[in-house]
Amino acid sequence: MADLALGQIFESTQIANDYSSSWSDVFTQEHSKYCTISDVSEESAFAEMYHSLIHSPAFETLLQLENTYAFAVQDLLEQRENAVKAMEEKYVAVKY
Repeated sequence: MADLALGQIFESTQIANDYSSSWSDVFTQEHSKYCTISDVSEESAFAEMYHSLIHSPAFETLLQLENTYAFAVQDLLEQRENAVKAMEEKYVAVKY
């Protein structure tokens, strides 16, 4: 039956349009039969996205990157503070 239908589609554009519209109608009917339509509130959409993000491997990777970045920034700040202290000590020693 499928070969026959495909043969008819290739022979006539009207038959192709008829088949397309009937298949579209059947799909729409089946979809509406098994699909429930519900309005999703912004809060529930946020909750679903948050839940998906929290339990994703990408989130763990992002947390590790953030942690690594925080340690790197902390090290840089300590180096800067030590450099400032060293310059202040040299200034005080030269001044007096």
